[in-house]
Amino acid sequence: MRTSVLTDLGLPADPEELLARHTATLDATYRAVLARLPANTAVSVDDAGKVHVAGVKAIEEPASLVELRKRVAAMMPRVDISEAILEVLGWYPPFLAGLTSISGSGSRLADMDITVAACLTGQALNITYTPIAVPGVPALERHRIGYVDHTFLRAENYAAANPTLVTAQAGIGFAQALGGGLVAAIDGMRFVVPVPSIYARPNKKYFGPKRGITWLNMINDQAVGIGSKIVSGTDRDCLHALDVVFGSGEGRRADVIVTDTGSYSDLVRARAFTGQTVSTGAGGPAGSETLAHRPRRGLRGAERPGSRPAGSGEGPHLVAGHPAAGRVDLHRGGELV
Repeated sequence: MRTSVLTDLGLPADPEELLARHTATLDATYRAVLARLPANTAVSVDDAGKVHVAGVKAIEEPASLVELRKRVAAMMPRVDISEAILEVLGWYPPFLAGLTSISGSGSRLADMDITVAACLTGQALNITYTPIAVPGVPALERHRIGYVDHTFLRAENYAAANPTLVTAQAGIGFAQALGGGLVAAIDGMRFVVPVPSIYARPNKKYFGPKRGITWLNMINDQAVGIGSKIVSGTDRDCLHALDVVFGSGEGRRADVIVTDTGSYSDLVRARAFTGQTVSTGAGGPAGSETLAHRPRRGLRGAERPGSRPAGSGEGPHLVAGHPAAGRVDLHRGGELV
């Protein structure tokens, strides 16, 4: 069992050499950061040894950006959500093909795309299917919408079909101008659940006398919603963040994953590092991904990583962080950013 696990993770049987290499890298990083502190006016250390980082002032929006936003808003066409979903389903048939029944077979229903569009519209608007159902239209009958929802729109089907849309989004020129999809972020939103649910948990601070859930979602610099997970109540989401990263179904994972302190811990960061050594996505060599952490306020987000030649032997692009000290980029000589 041990040999199999080590082989799958790409780890040596004797950890001494691996630990020594990372220890040397970490020591060099801390020394490099220490050498830069005297010249860095944005960072200071008080008599108690606490590190203080100056807040980042917001940059005012130029008048040209405000005008551009108005023009873009005026040019955006007004379409119904259902029409937009139906049109996208027509562009990418593999998405519908990924929605299989519980037995694993595809749907034989006529106008399946119309029914799926109706289901997704209802879910997007957070309403029941009654206002969407149209009596006399077979694809929009209430009983058929409910059948398709329970049979085909399951979590595992979304995970199988979603990469089709993520890949298509990455091929759009505008999305490529925004970034290479190598920087992603995970964060959660808390919701009160008004009805009894096995996922709902109490938390007086966020839900008062009621119960609620946390919805974790992952985005990158090209697309929104590339992975998600429902977390019961307000459980610490650091381990759940790993589920979102590895369970997104996306072929190419990001080099840098940015989270707030709720999704970060040193243990989870180490687990992400060892776990992702078995991944060989198109974004880079095996183990090229990492888990970063973003302080809640006052610090810049992660910068887009530079490209590295395959087989350079540098290993993963590691980003270590601390709520007070920002983050340290090990591949930039320990530069504090």
